[in-house]
Amino acid sequence: MNSPFYSFARDSDGGVAEFFYPADQKRGDIVFNCSYSSLYFTKKENDGTYRYYENIIAWTARPEIHLKYDSCLMKDYSPKKVNYTFDYNKKWTEFKELPRKEITKNDLIKMKTLFCIDASGSVGGSQLYHKVTRIIFNDFYKNGDIIYLWGSSIKKILESEFKRWNDNRESGLSGTNSELIADIINNERNSNIEHLIIITDGGVGSGSIDKSDEKMKKYKIHFKYVSTYIIGSGGNRTVGAPYCRGDPNVTYHYLKDTDPERLASLNQEELNLYENFNNQITTYSQFKSKADMLKNVIEAQMYGKEKDQNLINKLNQLKSKVTSHSLSSSENTDFNDKFNILYQIANGALRGGGSLNFGAKKIN
Repeated sequence: MNSPFYSFARDSDGGVAEFFYPADQKRGDIVFNCSYSSLYFTKKENDGTYRYYENIIAWTARPEIHLKYDSCLMKDYSPKKVNYTFDYNKKWTEFKELPRKEITKNDLIKMKTLFCIDASGSVGGSQLYHKVTRIIFNDFYKNGDIIYLWGSSIKKILESEFKRWNDNRESGLSGTNSELIADIINNERNSNIEHLIIITDGGVGSGSIDKSDEKMKKYKIHFKYVSTYIIGSGGNRTVGAPYCRGDPNVTYHYLKDTDPERLASLNQEELNLYENFNNQITTYSQFKSKADMLKNVIEAQMYGKEKDQNLINKLNQLKSKVTSHSLSSSENTDFNDKFNILYQIANGALRGGGSLNFGAKKIN
């Protein structure tokens, strides 16, 4: 092709794929991608590929626009030279999260599931425990899912063995050593588990909570979702808490075989906030809009745990940023009241369980 265009690249068939329009020192360059396959559907003439290229180049460069508005012939036109350097050490902090679809029951049913079912002595003979456990099992179990009983030890069982155990209202594994759930999870780390289900009728002390946290920190295993079911009046969140810190989750409490109470839940947006709240919250208005989410995720992280000095430091940094702005008297009171609740939780106020709500005393 005649100047000012020069062949710049050829395709696998040896044909010209790109043309190059060279610039002088004051102006930039133009490269036209004329790949036959990528431009096929914009073809205007059919009297040969050479003519086709000419049409595409002329159309892409819009010579009539430059002639009409810039009084510039196509051969004289070139974009201005761009001078720009990248600062590779600077981070972009303004990405916006797309709204995330909440995980539904139908989503969970499709996920490969690991059942960790409490078989300690207290469940033996319990009509409520075994009835609700069967309801949960029937809702979510499908071929390929994995079932474990746990108590003072663990036992992997088949679907038929579970049904027999459940029909007979058995227990079989005495104590409630909830840290063994972490060992079950580690045993199945290569089984592509997406949904973890924990079923229990009890609660555990701080020793089991700490051991569970230590093991989960060591194993570094996560799930798409964790569901914890507490059955009966003798249970609480202590069994499931260590397994609900880093993944979207929900905890239900059954006092009868229908209408369970939703005790706690955590979504991905709240988990993301926990990782980055010092960047996302720097003003009172931001704090006010995110305070409930922040309390929810901090409570999930701290339930049953001793104080977390790193979290306390991050909260103090947040406080410094928010209070560096001028706050009204009511804003200052609202901020301090809510901040103090967050601080207490980070300082280990939920070590023994219970909950702390904004504007209220601790609930045991």
